[in-house]
Amino acid sequence: MGGAIVSGTTTVAAGGSEYIGSGYILTMTAGQTGNGIVLLSGGREIVLSGGTDVGTVVSSGGGEVISAGGFASSTVILGGGSETVMSGGTVVGSIVSSGGSEVVSSGGTLSGATLSGGLLEIQSGGTAGTSTIGFGTLGGTLELDDSQHFNGVISGFGVPGGIDLTDISYGSGTTVGYSGDISSGTLTVSDGLHTATLHLLGQYIAANFAIQSDGNGGTLVTDPPVADQSLLTPPHH
Repeated sequence: MGGAIVSGTTTVAAGGSEYIGSGYILTMTAGQTGNGIVLLSGGREIVLSGGTDVGTVVSSGGGEVISAGGFASSTVILGGGSETVMSGGTVVGSIVSSGGSEVVSSGGTLSGATLSGGLLEIQSGGTAGTSTIGFGTLGGTLELDDSQHFNGVISGFGVPGGIDLTDISYGSGTTVGYSGDISSGTLTVSDGLHTATLHLLGQYIAANFAIQSDGNGGTLVTDPPVADQSLLTPPHH
């Protein structure tokens, strides 16, 4: 991959993939584009302002950082791998697999992602805009540290997935409600002082939503699978 700054020696495999191993750091700077990079255990990639990264695979023990002005798309984060979006950084269409994690820091921007068993945390000040975050069949956890200002759309939510609302305190007064039709609806969770209003795509039963402590003072929302189609929330006209 021409123009990349690498600390150490890398091995370029057939087909153009570049493997970054333990102790090596690949830095993408302005005007540089990386395609098909594989970050192995201990390997790191930093995408700086003006740098672009497409289709990186972050393996167990690998890590990718998108700095201010950096851009990454179609990153696949495997178990034990991580991606961090710093203030001013942008990521599009990440896939977070079981055991993998993606963190959108304050000032960072996420545009669409798929949870396939992993953890996606959007910290206070980070944003997903109005993009869609989808849950795959393996579920995963969407952690919202400022759920009260989350404007994204959530699709495919259900067991074994969970939505962790860290800013909604869990206790005896915490409530959950749902209103919707056969295609979408609004999930509302409140602790009496703070309220999260989440837009869900799909068909849900209001009574199926369950809440519990996330173990850190926040509220974890789950939704058991539909067992009886006759119990589905009827359309609202």
